[in-house]
Amino acid sequence: MDNNNKNIIRQSGVAKEERIRFDVLLSEISAQFINLPPEQVDRDIEDAQRRICECLGIDMCSLWQWVSENPDELLLTHLYHPLGGPQIPRRMEASKNFPWSLQQIMAGRMYAISSIEDLPPEAATQLESWHYFDIKSSVGIPLTTGNMIPFGAIAFHNIKAERKWSETIVKRLQLVAQIFANAIARKRSDEILRESERRLSLATDAAGAGLWSMDSGTKKFWASAKARELFYFAADEEVSYERFIEKIHPEDRKQVNQAVQQALQSGNNINNDYRIILPDGRFRWIGSRGKQHIKPDGEPDRLMGVSVDVTERMRAEQSLAERLRFETLLAEISTRFVNQSSDGIDREIEDAQRRVCELFDIDLAAVWQWLPGSAPGFVTLTHFYRADDGPQLAEQMSAQEYFPWSQQQVLSGRIINVTSMDELPVEAAPDLEMCRYLGIQSNLTIPLSVGGETPLGAFGLNSTQEERIWPDEIVRQLQLVAQVFANALERKRMEDQLLVRLREIETLSERLENENIYLQKEIKSLGDHGDIVGQSLAMKRIMTEAGQVAITDSTVLILGETGTGKEMLARAIHQMSNRKDRPLVTINCASLPPTLIESELFGREKGAYTGAMTKMAGRFEIADGSTLFLDEIGELPTELQVKLLRVLEEGVFERLGSTKPVHVNVRILAATNRDIENEVEKGRFRQDLFYRLNVFPLVIPPLRDRSDDIPLLVWSFVQEFQKRMGKEIETITKKAMESLQSYSWPGNVRELRNVIEHAMILSRNSTLAVNLPKSGLKEKDQRHSLIDIERKHIASVLKQTRWQVGGKGGAAEILGLKRSTLQSKMKKLGIVRPDL
Repeated sequence: MDNNNKNIIRQSGVAKEERIRFDVLLSEISAQFINLPPEQVDRDIEDAQRRICECLGIDMCSLWQWVSENPDELLLTHLYHPLGGPQIPRRMEASKNFPWSLQQIMAGRMYAISSIEDLPPEAATQLESWHYFDIKSSVGIPLTTGNMIPFGAIAFHNIKAERKWSETIVKRLQLVAQIFANAIARKRSDEILRESERRLSLATDAAGAGLWSMDSGTKKFWASAKARELFYFAADEEVSYERFIEKIHPEDRKQVNQAVQQALQSGNNINNDYRIILPDGRFRWIGSRGKQHIKPDGEPDRLMGVSVDVTERMRAEQSLAERLRFETLLAEISTRFVNQSSDGIDREIEDAQRRVCELFDIDLAAVWQWLPGSAPGFVTLTHFYRADDGPQLAEQMSAQEYFPWSQQQVLSGRIINVTSMDELPVEAAPDLEMCRYLGIQSNLTIPLSVGGETPLGAFGLNSTQEERIWPDEIVRQLQLVAQVFANALERKRMEDQLLVRLREIETLSERLENENIYLQKEIKSLGDHGDIVGQSLAMKRIMTEAGQVAITDSTVLILGETGTGKEMLARAIHQMSNRKDRPLVTINCASLPPTLIESELFGREKGAYTGAMTKMAGRFEIADGSTLFLDEIGELPTELQVKLLRVLEEGVFERLGSTKPVHVNVRILAATNRDIENEVEKGRFRQDLFYRLNVFPLVIPPLRDRSDDIPLLVWSFVQEFQKRMGKEIETITKKAMESLQSYSWPGNVRELRNVIEHAMILSRNSTLAVNLPKSGLKEKDQRHSLIDIERKHIASVLKQTRWQVGGKGGAAEILGLKRSTLQSKMKKLGIVRPDL
């Protein structure tokens, strides 16, 4: 390996290590700002600026915010600038110093300038400012939340040297900007909320509800009627400080007494939430706010304040705290599953299961799955957690034997919520026995399902120490956890299946490659034009013209009788064209009923007609950038000829059931055995479509007009069949060859091929024994039109089967056609069953 490659590999490795370090740092910073107290936001932003710049080798990072929502007046709120240099003012006028940057940021656009020389001409002022501050490269990102107007910007600068900002680094710096923006927005909202709370507190004090005062000397209380009601003091009761303390919950007395003493001695304000004991033994939360009143001589006079019932608020805060703890846990769990490899999913589920049980004080949890390849009716215990040393479970168990009722509930998508095992129905006796073996007192089982499909397993949570009620809020939260697990397990299952499929594809690809090499050798042995064999002047002329038109994108109309090799010629033209790297797409317009031809050609939308359960691309879309061969174009229904004409002229069509235009670049090759001009005269084929197709007509002569090609074709077929049949033919008698050349071949090359195949089957030695067809047709019959021959042949087969069209031994089976196709041909050819 030369030094150049070594340097490239080394640089790639260094870049990869830098991305990994920065991704780890970004994860730490993101986690650091979750639920960060507002007073710590500024400090942590500056610390994060330093760590990011040090990690990426960036010389300076500045964060600016608008002053009073005025984007022209910038306030530098956070700065990392270890190199020194010109002092950056804390306030600036953006329109004078950075007008171009301001324009980009206010438009919600970020910019990445690797060299200041890359700035546009209109950024002359910007260039001057950057020169002043020694800035050589810069990235600027708007600070915004949601779709709001930016409230500031963050900029990363290189001072020592220019730097090319990779797309990967820029995207990560955008994530940093979003983290900072969210934190600043949260801080602003918190400040607004605190100001609102202060105003609300003043309004509550002014209302005079729950007012009280305590004399500093006697410690006697005066309480308003509302205050006496809150504390359950009688209307005429004299309230002392000791009597007040008696009302307080024993666990809260110390902190309340301490707050009162500090207020009396140091003048501290009282701001306490505590519990008082009610006459029925329950407790109520009281919030008290107070301050010291000073006499004119400066001595303390009394404590005055207001108290309110904050029980609902405290309960809501406790509920919110519990919910926040759960949501934080859920967010962490969900984040760890993002981009987690299939191999690591089981480990993450085990850890998440343990953390969920610890948060909700759950004793036992298990994840069960019905895995492919397991014995019928068996479940696999894939993840298990137990806080105590109770009984363990086997990895595989018969669900039908040990918990049939639970299995039935889970497969029906129902949640099992059992406070006491005594609540189980009679038919759940096996389930009850298993629960008693495990020591389960209460159970909550949640189906693991993705997208409403049949559950792939269940998430069971159990209490073994005591019976437990599972409130709706807890059930809802655990359902969210179960959904995370279900999504992860489904993804693991799909990835495992994908790996299996990829291995199969690799095997098939290797086999296909070997087959392709063989086919290429075979194709080369047949000449430059593949399966087209011929040395007659007519065929040489056809192939010359085909080669001339192939290199263009012109439409080609191939004419000729059935069996002359029109499709082979179309494939040869495609292989000689500039589109040969794409596959040739073909469709036989006569092989499909009229109702399906449109969807096959142009595709369909889901629900376009009854039975259209999915969206389907048509042959034109598949052939985009390639060649489309329309075989038997003369059979195309008149109503579709208009749509085909539009595609040929404009390259535009609409799928069936859609009005949205689809643009394609497709070359058209068409073929027919009909007299197409006669079809135009009779009104069965559009004249404008005929002219559009007839750009470059190629007429393949029938085999009877090029008997010189018959020997070559015969030997070509012999070589093909002897490889397949394991026979070796060395000679063909002169008489046999002359007979083949003198025969009129109404079925053309296809008929000749069938005759040679028949002869190969019958030949017992190295000489080919040829028997010409004994059709009983006279020469004049052989020259009848192909339509007459087809009509007579179908009628003959129908007569043999006593007019049985479908089914076993029917005419469709003998002719090798679908029942619907045969019926369509009978209708078109005017074949009607005679009256019996």
